[in-house]
Amino acid sequence: MNIYDIYGANACSAAELARIVADRLGLTFAGHESDYRGIYYRAEAPPCQIEVQPNAIPGDDGQNDLYAPDHPCMRTRLLVTGSQRSPGYDARLNALDALQPLERESSLRVR
Repeated sequence: MNIYDIYGANACSAAELARIVADRLGLTFAGHESDYRGIYYRAEAPPCQIEVQPNAIPGDDGQNDLYAPDHPCMRTRLLVTGSQRSPGYDARLNALDALQPLERESSLRVR
């Protein structure tokens, strides 16, 4: 089964949130630049991947759309994707005042 968790943060930039989460979880985030996603940060936490990205989608017309339009006050999003996680990760993420859980999805992996 794959789990997809999305958290939001309204008080920090993607870079700030990546630093906060790196300190809390002992991870190293690498910065990436994308025309579609803007500047985002990714860390491997096997068997998971954690990404921090701005909520705003850079638009060609100078207008930004939102990845999470139901949560327009969220400046950044943290995405956790993986087949399983240590309950410790969930507890440490949920203990961060900067983060608010937004969504959780699960899907069965078919081989």
